[in-house]
Amino acid sequence: MQEHIEDNKKRKVYIFNPTSQEFSITHNDVTYVIAPSQELELPYYTAEMFVNTIASYMGSKKDKVISIAMRQEFEKRVRLYDKDPVG
Repeated sequence: MQEHIEDNKKRKVYIFNPTSQEFSITHNDVTYVIAPSQELELPYYTAEMFVNTIASYMGSKKDKVISIAMRQEFEKRVRLYDKDPVG
């Protein structure tokens, strides 16, 4: 388990901001900003924070109670993914 955590600390992933809103997060004294409809490479744990923030924003735009399945769908749209090793 600890080895997995250490590997993720070094890991870089990409996220996509599917909204029309800009988001910023400060993590470990570094401020990261993702523009609307853009992708951004981030450290894994910072990317997780962005996914949660953006998914929460998307949920707040609905006029109904958000189910767990709907929240998961929002998170998939933001997604954490590794860079394609071929590209």
